[in-house]
Parts: sequence; structure tokens; C-alpha cells
Amino acid sequence: MFFPARRRHLLGGVFFSAAAAASSTAAFLTNTRPPAWPHTAATTTTPTTAAPPFDTALGAATRKKKKGSGTKKKSAPKNPALGFGRASGTWDGCEPLRKWLLDRGATIAGVNVGVVDKSTGLRGVTAAVPFGRGDVLFSVPRSKCMIDEERVDQSPLGIALFPGEEEQNLVPACARNALYLLWLGRQGGGAEGKDWSPLTDALPSSADFVADGGPMELWDEEEVAEVECGHMIAEVHQRSGDLRRQYEDIIRPRWQQAANDDRDNSLNLGAPPTFEEFRHAVCVVTSRNFGEGEPNSGTSSMLVPGVDMCNHDDPPVNTRHGLAPWGDFVVYADAPIAAGDEIFLTYGMLPNRLLLAQFGFMLPGLPHQALASDTALVRVDGLFDLSAAPPRATPASEAAAERAWEAGPGPAALGALRKNAVVRNKASNKVARWQPAALARAAVAHISDGAEEAEARYRALLERELGSYATTRREDEEEQARGGCGARKGLALQFRIQAKRLLERELEALPLI
Repeated sequence: MFFPARRRHLLGGVFFSAAAAASSTAAFLTNTRPPAWPHTAATTTTPTTAAPPFDTALGAATRKKKKGSGTKKKSAPKNPALGFGRASGTWDGCEPLRKWLLDRGATIAGVNVGVVDKSTGLRGVTAAVPFGRGDVLFSVPRSKCMIDEERVDQSPLGIALFPGEEEQNLVPACARNALYLLWLGRQGGGAEGKDWSPLTDALPSSADFVADGGPMELWDEEEVAEVECGHMIAEVHQRSGDLRRQYEDIIRPRWQQAANDDRDNSLNLGAPPTFEEFRHAVCVVTSRNFGEGEPNSGTSSMLVPGVDMCNHDDPPVNTRHGLAPWGDFVVYADAPIAAGDEIFLTYGMLPNRLLLAQFGFMLPGLPHQALASDTALVRVDGLFDLSAAPPRATPASEAAAERAWEAGPGPAALGALRKNAVVRNKASNKVARWQPAALARAAVAHISDGAEEAEARYRALLERELGSYATTRREDEEEQARGGCGARKGLALQFRIQAKRLLERELEALPLI
């Protein structure tokens, strides 16, 4: 049973935050490949999940030492708040997965799974009983219930495809985990495939992703073009190209070679998966991953069944989560949760453009309240040629515009800005053409003669950006209200409306000249 919309989980943790504009430039989604969505091993980093206070009441019982024998091995503490039986909680459509988790020692009995928004059909997780702050909602044993790169690399498939650390580093953990899911699907009634079938059967199919929208790498070119944002279109195109090159250069030949070497067919590899199968599996993994540890260490890719059914919301939320010292992935209440309340997790302060691109959903924003990390994006090449209207956004037009920018006067004119005052191209270290609004305004001020000129030039940039869309916000909202469009067109409309509202907010904040 697939769970649509806001229940995806972050692989990586770098993103642009408007509040951090002055101190973080690598965070912005530019030609740097955000580790929140990596398809190349060299750019894979690991997120640091919020560390639960296991050394407080939750884990106090584990700190005792044996006399004369060093530190006692930590084990999961008893949770006195969980006084309900194993039969508590219902998982609509996912009872086989619930039973599988319980049989493997997971603590999940206090939660329900089902529809949380009848108007949209959105599914999620709610509390079956009241929880107090610090109570455990989920405790999922890593050794028995989770798929991560350590398990995959030690599996028969991992040893056949990537026998050593050097080979493993050729592709990121999310891709190796995706291959493992594909391989499990080929094991049929075999021991390994059967052991994991309740988990794999609950993962989204291609049809599920189409019905829900899904990560934008699964969209076709026409669907991607509907967002009308050159930055987003170029980013999706780059990711898709990286993934295909990874498949063609590494995955397919290694799988074929391993199948040729497996003369007795003990691995049941068969023909290499198609690119479409591989891409789908990668999107399944990256849309529900958890990571743990510091960048370039720890675990960067974990599938945590049950927990991945919780919906994301902007922080603060009512839970915290992380790997416990005894090896379970634990979610506990960070605030009192009443029976029937929805249980949320947060991936952090992520902008809607990243949520849409990687996870295939967006959170409500303006006109009510913008996400803390949402900001307008502005092309600063207009500072040097306002007469040239931006062309219709395509991968080719974006590539040509980037080349013209790099060769033009803009990077040199803005190059004297301090390192963290603007976003820079990771490869060239030149000032990037796309800037978050706050940094674009700083760039305008840098080359303007006085505040009045700076305000006028910044206003012109914002109006140019709004004018680059084929429709107005009102027209988009009218089309959205009529309904009848598919999930992906609907998400593209939602994205355009939010992008325009963010630009309008910038304009409204400017003083009258």
C-alpha cells in the first residue's frame, strides 16, 4: 500500500535557508549537487538526524556498569508509558507490514496508519493512545527490520557487484540500496526475498508515483517544463543525466558481469535491470531515506519501515528521531500527543522547491505563511542586460544562459563580494547566475550608486522574473481552482503560484520610489 504525498525522508541535509543567507552559500541549489538528492558517489554526504536525548530519562537505565568489566552493553529501555497490548493500533492496508514489524521486535503498537485528510486522501500516522513527552512511538530494530548500505554491501548481491570499499565508492549508498530492492524482487520464494517481502510489497509502484506526482526525475520533459523555472528544469535535467551515466557506465556492466560469473545461477541475477527499473528504485529509496552521522561517515541511507509512513512538516514538530545506542531507530514524542493526533517527522527547514524535486510534494505556503526556508529566486544576469527577456526555460536555454553568464561581465563585477555574501558556482567559484532574493539584493547594492538606484534595479529584476512566466499568478490560481488536471500538472501549478507569491512579497517589501 503506497502512501502519497508528504511522507518522504531526506537523504542528505544541505539546503538553502533564507535565515542563513549571509553564512551559507553552498546551501543554495545551484550547480552544486545538493546532497539531499545525490546521484554521484563523490557528492554523497550524510545527514545528521536530531540526536534524541538517550542519556536522559529515555536511556538512563542503560548507563550502569558491570563491576570490573567495563561498560555494560546498552539495551532498549522499558517504556512505562506503553501500557497497551500488541493488538493496539490499526494499519489500514498495511497489516502484513505491521505484523512483520511486530514479529521482529519493533515497538509500533501505539500508532494507527490510515487517511489523515479525507478531502485529499492523504495518508499518514496518528496516535492510537495518548503519548507524553519522551514516550517512544516507534522503535525499529536495525538488525532485523532496516535496509541500509551495511546490510546491502555484505549481502551476496553487494559482494558480487561491489566487493570492496573502492568499488562501493563508485556509486552512492542510495543506488546500492536500490539495486538490493530490485534483487529482492527477483528472489521470489527464496529465503532472502521472502524475508523482506512485507517491506518490499509496501513500497510505491510506478503507477503509485504517477498518481501521486512522485519525484521529478520520474516526470517526462513536458511535465517538468510546466514548472517554468529554468533553475528547477536544469537541476532535474542534470540529475537525470547523472543517474543515466551511472547506470550505463557502472551498474549495467557490473550486473551483467556478475550474472556471467554466476554460472550456477545461485544469485538469481538474470539480465541487468532496465534503466527505468533502476531509476524507479532509486527514487523509491531517496524519497524515504534516513541518514545518521556526520558528513562522509556514518550511515547515509537507511529504509526504516513504518516510520517512513509519517508525514513531514516544517519544524518544530511533535517528535524527534535517531539511532539509539542499542541499535534501534527510535521516534519519540517531543511534546504531548493526544490520541487521534497526527504524528509528524521533520526533515528540517527545507524549501518547497527541494521537497517537490526530490520527494514529489509541497507544503502549504503563501498567502498564509511561507516556509522559513522558502525564498524567491532571482537571475542576476538581468543586472547587465535588462533589455533581454529570459527565454522560455528549457535545459538547452539554461545551459546557453549559463555559458553567456560565465563569459560575460557579471561574475567579474560581483566577484569582489565576500565569499559567503553570494552563491558561487562550485566548479568555477564564480558568482552564480541564480541567487536567493536576499543575496540578489546584496549583489544589486554592490554595483549600484546609492540606495535609490539599488531599489530601482532590484525592482526591475523582480519584475523581469515575474514576467518570464507565461501566465500570471491569478491565471494559475483560476486553473488550479477548476481542477481536472493530473497530479504532476497540479504540483507544477502549485509551484508556480508559490514562486510568484514569493517574488510579489519581495516587491511589496520595497519602498515606493
